[in-house]
Amino acid sequence: MEEEIRQEMVKYCKLLYDRKLAVSSDGNLSARAGEGQILITSDSCCFGTIGENDISKIDFLGNILQGNTLPSMEFRIHVEAYKRRRNVHAVIHTHSPYATAFSAIGEELEPILSELAVFGGAIPKTWYAPPHTEELAHAVSSLVENHDAILLRNHGALVVGRSMKDAFLTAERLEFVAQVASIARQMGGLRKLSREQIARVQAIFRA
Repeated sequence: MEEEIRQEMVKYCKLLYDRKLAVSSDGNLSARAGEGQILITSDSCCFGTIGENDISKIDFLGNILQGNTLPSMEFRIHVEAYKRRRNVHAVIHTHSPYATAFSAIGEELEPILSELAVFGGAIPKTWYAPPHTEELAHAVSSLVENHDAILLRNHGALVVGRSMKDAFLTAERLEFVAQVASIARQMGGLRKLSREQIARVQAIFRA
């Protein structure tokens, strides 16, 4: 079972790289691997060339349980998501260009498309916290309870899912919406959906 999870992680890392949602060794991906344990990509691996040996098994404190590579220093934000959401089984942190651009200007992504209505409306942003810190995990904490996608201020994005595929699709959709929002601004401005319109879309998808 754990071997299958590792293989799936490698598959989706390479998909993220091919879709230009990850670049160089920036970003990280993890999967739940039992009570208080996760599998997570290493700190310096490139998603485009990752192998199963670039994945470590750690506990929620960051202690290495299995693997010969240094796990991502961002493990704290992954752990926070797993602690807050028992239904989350995969977490992806990306530096995708358009979502990261919105994080850099410190703005939420307004609900301008039905795709964002499925997320529950706007994509929220955290306050700024340095990478690799407990402070960043605290910044994520309250937001990840109710959102599958979050913008990390001046840093990138964090998405969660009930499966690796679910998290990947969320990351891909987030980047698409951020790109559309950027283009729409250049064309004259954004027209966000009302609360009533968002609620109607949500009801359709939940039917």
